[in-house]
Order: sequence, then structure tokens, then C-alpha cells
Amino acid sequence: MALPVTELIYFQLKSSVKPEDPSNEEEWADAHSSIQTHLLTPYVESTTQPTIIFTTLNPSISETDTLSTNPVTELCALAFPSSMTPDARKTLNADLINFRTTLTEKLPEDSRPTSWTMGCVERPGTLQHEKSPSGQAFVHLLVVGWDSVEKHMAGKTTEEFTRSIQPIREKMLAPLPGLGMKHVSFQKI
Repeated sequence: MALPVTELIYFQLKSSVKPEDPSNEEEWADAHSSIQTHLLTPYVESTTQPTIIFTTLNPSISETDTLSTNPVTELCALAFPSSMTPDARKTLNADLINFRTTLTEKLPEDSRPTSWTMGCVERPGTLQHEKSPSGQAFVHLLVVGWDSVEKHMAGKTTEEFTRSIQPIREKMLAPLPGLGMKHVSFQKI
């Protein structure tokens, strides 16, 4: 059985665009359920180049209503050097699993995220990154639900969070332009 792939598009809207206004509703999907980036031109700042990524999230967002039921969703794109050895990648995967387990099971219950899904960005397989020794980076995407931005920020101050993210930060590169961490609210249409 093929796993569903999630497409995410990062871009900066013009200040005049108000996506929360229902009268601005647009149908973005083409026949292949993929964005036609030229349709974004009237809405996107001219200095912004949309970044489109595809990932297989686990658990899949198509199996749940996670994104549309989270009050706030953190999208966190973590970049790592593409030159990492297979053993280093295996260690990184274990560190990411430990981080997820720590936040979802070991934080005080009122500090935990409401949901968690993550995956490695598959398309593009690598992105240009000037701080990577190879000039390329691969990206892990964390999609984490929170009751509020404040709850997320409070969770980041815990000893458990600090301890479990440390080995990941040691391997990470600086965020890629336009990606990094964002707090968003999704609405089901």
C-alpha cells in the first residue's frame, strides 16, 4: 500500500491578502492535486520565491484530522548536511524519535503537544544550503500540534525539552530561508 504524500508550500503573502477572510477563498488544486505556482503570483510578495516540499508524514495526516483540529500547528523544517554518513543518519533518526517520545510522553501533561507527525522531505531530496559542507541539505519536517503558541514556548523551557533536542541541534544546520519554524492554524475547507 502506497503511503500518502503531503505537499506543503512556503511563501510570504502580500500584506493586502487576508487568508482568514472567507471571501478570499480560492481553489488551488489542479487535476493532479498539486499547486500551480503561477496561481500564487497575485498574492505573494514579489521578493518571495515559493518553496514547495513533499513528505510522507508518519502518522499520515490523511488518517486523522490532526491539522484542522489543532488550535496551533508548529511546522518545523530541520536542515542537516547531506554529507552525513548512514550511521550518523541512523543516530539522528533515533534522536528525533527520542525527542518525539520525550515531548509526547515525558513532559508534564499540561506542557505536551496535542499531536505529532514527522517525516523526511522526499522532494526535493536535497536543498541548497550554504552552510552545509556539501552545499546541500536534507530536511526533516516536524508537524506538531499545540494548544497555543504560549504552551509551545513553555514546553521549550523544560529540562526534558532542552536535554532531548540537544543532540539534534548539534547536527542541525541553520534554517533554510523561508522554512525554519512557523506557527500556523489550518482550516478544513
